[in-house]
Amino acid sequence: MLKLKIAYHKLSNWEYWPVWLVYLPCFFIYPIYAIRSRSALFFTAANPGITNGGAFMVPKNEIYSLLPEQMIPKTLLWDGTLPLESITHWLTDNKLAYPILLKPNHGLRGLGLSIASSKCELEEVISKTKAEYLIQEFVEYENEAGIFFTKDPKQENIEITSIVKKGFIEITGDGNSSIEELLLENKRYAIQLETLRANSKVNFDAILEEGHNLAFEKIGNHSRGAVFLDGHTLQTQGLKDIVAEILSYVDGVYYGRIDLKYDSDKELSMGRGYKVIEINGAFSEPGHIYDPSYTLWNAWKVIVKHFSYLFRISRSIIDTGFKPMHLFEGLQLIGQHFKTTRSYSQ
Repeated sequence: MLKLKIAYHKLSNWEYWPVWLVYLPCFFIYPIYAIRSRSALFFTAANPGITNGGAFMVPKNEIYSLLPEQMIPKTLLWDGTLPLESITHWLTDNKLAYPILLKPNHGLRGLGLSIASSKCELEEVISKTKAEYLIQEFVEYENEAGIFFTKDPKQENIEITSIVKKGFIEITGDGNSSIEELLLENKRYAIQLETLRANSKVNFDAILEEGHNLAFEKIGNHSRGAVFLDGHTLQTQGLKDIVAEILSYVDGVYYGRIDLKYDSDKELSMGRGYKVIEINGAFSEPGHIYDPSYTLWNAWKVIVKHFSYLFRISRSIIDTGFKPMHLFEGLQLIGQHFKTTRSYSQ
């Protein structure tokens, strides 16, 4: 019965639909843009400063290397061969304690992301894959947001076109229900139950006292149970200044989304108290479309608008003589991307 309820919830809420269906309007517009730009992969020109324009197989550590240390979490690239003891020494040298974040160096939409709360959990994750992983300081700031930006390649004017604020899985006890029962009452949380059970620190049979809050691991990915909310209230000059400062270190980036963890809305508006989690390029999403209050029609309008931004920026850069990726090369990279992601999704 529960499986049927969850299946119906996914079917009746478009935010859980397949990506190709959510982006359906782009499939009809794409041929027009490809013809007008004279390139099947025109979008790879949008960000000359990022590998493949930020479309696929983009090494995340490449972006981190461009930013000042104080802006980013402490990060170690694990290439599949580094011994566990070397990782432990790195953690000690950098005064890092568990939990730590583990995420694929190449990946999209949170696939393969995990949190290790001990050396044993770290060893378990890295023993299952040979793909490159980033071993990273877990930033303790309470809030997370994704700020979508466009930058005019000629005038270099920066605009913030979307802000998504992320909410995390949290339940409140009633004095009678177990943790698992409370999770099952919320269909969004129920979908993530199997993933949540991997947290060995939680006794899912325990009964929460009335009024007691329990927050689960704060991973800001829609696929991991985070709720995406329209964060337009975060739009301030201070936030725009943050985006401008970040982009000043990343030359040749004109379209994408900056993901931040931050202390508070007030601190963010004053341009402080934040860390850059990721900078995403051509395949970025204006995440606020997944706000539960948004209809599919509203989401489609936002998607089409951002697709037009992507085309205009790409076309402008192509007109300067920049060559986007050839179709054959792109198809090879797509195949490589799926092969890589399979290595950490099993």
